[in-house]
Amino acid sequence: MAREQVPDLIVSDVMMPVMNGLEFCQQIKKDDISSHIPVILLTARALEKHQIEGYESGADAYITKPFSPELLLARIDNLLQSRHQLKDLWGMKPAIEPVAAPRVTASAPTPIEDTFIARFKNLVEERLSNSNLSVEDLAATMGLSRVQLYRKVKAMTGNTPVDLLRKARLAQAQKLLQESTLSVSEIAYQVGFASPSYFTKCYKDEFGTAPGESRKS
Repeated sequence: MAREQVPDLIVSDVMMPVMNGLEFCQQIKKDDISSHIPVILLTARALEKHQIEGYESGADAYITKPFSPELLLARIDNLLQSRHQLKDLWGMKPAIEPVAAPRVTASAPTPIEDTFIARFKNLVEERLSNSNLSVEDLAATMGLSRVQLYRKVKAMTGNTPVDLLRKARLAQAQKLLQESTLSVSEIAYQVGFASPSYFTKCYKDEFGTAPGESRKS
């Protein structure tokens, strides 16, 4: 269910049949699709060594029973806020290097998450000029369904894959306007827009000025 639906957050018990919460958390955190999802473990195992086991499994929070509903809701809110703050870090900037430190909270991205978003950015950049490039194509190349890619990228960056593709195209167009002598129409086609007029509209929406004016400035 986590792989198919890509939820915002998971709350799980530790003592469960078939697979306990620690094993479950490890599976979530090592999977490309679900690695970014915060996991809260609930348990009666209150010893310090048990809490260490929980965090070593990748848990973002470890709450011992009994606990108040208010405490759980506060921790959920805190983790969702932390995830929201990470969206700025994962915006469409140059690919960042994998982080070597192990994950213990939702305050920092993990290597698997950095690798995922770097793969996505590189794929977008490689196919930027293809005006027929679709989210389905991107998802298939990354071995995901359209829904999985959409929800993963949206959760990590705050933008949809389509938004990021358009932003990447416009960023490249802005660079070409400043560094080349290509016409606006030539640039529009080169960065994957099927229509120069639609390119101009998107450019103005993104940068607040027309492509020609951007070149003059």
